[in-house]
Amino acid sequence: MVQPPARASAVTQALAVVLLAAVFLRAGFAPVAILDSWGDWKYGEWIWQNKRLPKHEPFSPYGDPKPELRDGSWLAEVTYYLVVARSGLEGVALLHALLEATKAGLILLAVRRSTGSLGTAVAVTALVEAACWPYFDAIRTQVPAEVCWAGLLLACSGRVPSRAAVVAAPAVVALWANLSPTFGFAFVLLGGLLLGRFLQETRARRRLTTAARDPAVVRLALMLGLSVAAACLNPYGKAHLSDAFGPDGLEVLAARQWPTLIPVHLWESRVLIVSVLVVLAALRLSPRPFTATEVLLAATFAVWAWFDKRVAPWWLMLAPWLLAPHLQAMFDAARAGIGREGEKETVRPSPSPSLLLSSSPYLLLCVAAVLVLLSPAARWAVGRPLSAEERAPMAPSQLAARVAGCGPGRRVFSLPYWWGDYLLWRLPPGDQVFWYSRPEGFMARGKDPGLDPAPDEWRALVERNRFDTLVVRAESSEGLAAYLAEAPPGEWVVVEDTTSPDGPGGPAGRGLVVIRRTDP
Repeated sequence: MVQPPARASAVTQALAVVLLAAVFLRAGFAPVAILDSWGDWKYGEWIWQNKRLPKHEPFSPYGDPKPELRDGSWLAEVTYYLVVARSGLEGVALLHALLEATKAGLILLAVRRSTGSLGTAVAVTALVEAACWPYFDAIRTQVPAEVCWAGLLLACSGRVPSRAAVVAAPAVVALWANLSPTFGFAFVLLGGLLLGRFLQETRARRRLTTAARDPAVVRLALMLGLSVAAACLNPYGKAHLSDAFGPDGLEVLAARQWPTLIPVHLWESRVLIVSVLVVLAALRLSPRPFTATEVLLAATFAVWAWFDKRVAPWWLMLAPWLLAPHLQAMFDAARAGIGREGEKETVRPSPSPSLLLSSSPYLLLCVAAVLVLLSPAARWAVGRPLSAEERAPMAPSQLAARVAGCGPGRRVFSLPYWWGDYLLWRLPPGDQVFWYSRPEGFMARGKDPGLDPAPDEWRALVERNRFDTLVVRAESSEGLAAYLAEAPPGEWVVVEDTTSPDGPGGPAGRGLVVIRRTDP
């Protein structure tokens, strides 16, 4: 039986609240990512203490001092540092949960505006959360940029951008340009919307000048122009625009780059393939024709995401937004077909709604409240926070504590390199970490040390940089084992041997801390 509109609206609104509460609960349990977290917080600490942005690598003395550093994530780094400095890891987790819930809320409002249906908005937002599950599972400083992306989708929703959207879009881009170098995606989105709408109007009106005067074309052009200007409102000015699509001329470690072609056995690859298949199915089944804008944006981001894995999260947030009007059209067509079939049957009096049905919005709101009360934020409020090991299961905390207890002034080399982020955050100021997940800022030009140098390369690497501490993963370091076997007896000693938890991309297997007894 079809429910009365008012009651259906109340239930749908309650479902929206439950969805946001579920997002808040899930995000609250997210661990701290091994990348895009500890090293970024360390940069935020340096910026806050020095009241300026670093011009060169501020922590490692092993790099090339010539390249000038442009820190496009400075605002996110300072924000996360202030939160963790004042509230610890639980405070950062609460910030992450609030940002994820805000992002979901903005996507929900964007779909609601583009389709006119809150029910479709709830379904599409749930689809976004499910599709992006592999990417939204850790605390990273990139999350505020994703919130800006969702806010931009909201500003671009609707057939003709409103005057408020013309102002909101540049404001979002200005904030985004200080949160992350990924703000270039805003230009791709606005440019695709502008070009697609112009092509559509040109085809309909058969005149370029008439199409150029279309209100939507004019406002989209204004949004794009103002957004480009707003992106210059950052500490680096116009120079920061070159970072929109990646630094030019900087050699970045191959170990940090996403593969150019995603292996199809990965979960992320399957989600990407399914998203493309869903778009193609909607293109075939939707009673609403695809616009030039939708085709242009879908083709651009889908192909781009296939060849650059870093684009996949942005595409997976964009694709459901593009498909939402078509999903709504298919739903309306199906409902109309059911209505025509129902007209052929004998009309019976509608029964009065049951008590359970009339109270369902309140029951759903209670479910939302329970979800919030089950969150780590609620546990933290009553003095039962998650442990540091639960918050950062992939961090080599035992190894870092052992190195810190060996006295100040250590020269530390870590393998894999991403352990350097945590070591940089955890070790005393006098210790020096060779590398971490910002190699473009400090790695010297020349041959990449690689993930497992040969014994001769290990010897040259250690002697050249005078390392006295090695933090390594043993099973991936055959070259190190051979180098230590060739070293004079007593020159190196194992002071810690621990087993780290297994995890995708994390410190799996045996971890060793090797301390050199004599000064190199």
